[in-house]
Amino acid sequence: MSKSTDPGSQPFDHNTGWKSRSVAEHYDGRRFTSLGGRLFDKAEKHAIATCLDVAEKISPIDEMLDLACGTGRISEFLAFRGYQLTCGDISDEMLRVAKARLESAGTGNTTFLNVDIYKVELPSARFDCVSAFRLFQHLTSEQRGHALREMARISRRFVLVNVMHSSTYYDAVRKIRRVLGRYATRYTSTQDEVDRELGYAGLKLLKSIFPQPGFNGNRVLLLEKDVKD
Repeated sequence: MSKSTDPGSQPFDHNTGWKSRSVAEHYDGRRFTSLGGRLFDKAEKHAIATCLDVAEKISPIDEMLDLACGTGRISEFLAFRGYQLTCGDISDEMLRVAKARLESAGTGNTTFLNVDIYKVELPSARFDCVSAFRLFQHLTSEQRGHALREMARISRRFVLVNVMHSSTYYDAVRKIRRVLGRYATRYTSTQDEVDRELGYAGLKLLKSIFPQPGFNGNRVLLLEKDVKD
């Protein structure tokens, strides 16, 4: 991560595959309808709830932005917690699916915006908490650093993300999955990378949870800006 790079610029290209209607409409079905997918979903949401409970003991969360919201899997969960929610994604097709999902669930008023996570056209300190899930595994460490820095900019206090933690075990799992022709996480995050990315973004780690320890590398991180009470 280059400190000379303007954090308000767009330094990276986006995967345009996420803008496909077919990808958006079949995304959840391919990932979260199997037994393993349902267990993953439940465990991850429990970890997210735990992190939010920790944050809310420090400072109230009313307004929340869910970036790279995709089809709204996590957005729906956040809306049911009662937050004033804004969903952002660079794919209009993903936003269309997310909007239909939340409207069907009756979660109330939610704002949907087409936004670039590297350059969110919103004021600084606009939301109490900014989240992004199932995004960082598609980004390099440099890209994650820039995304975190922009998320920190528009957050008043908290940032909530997940990464796929690099370990001997999980790296072996990824190799086996590739050999079997199955999907494997593109990028993982070492602890050194996480520390460097947080330092670049001006964030500190408050809580780290492995929703399914020993099963996969998913790691939910609650982060906080350096604020003065």
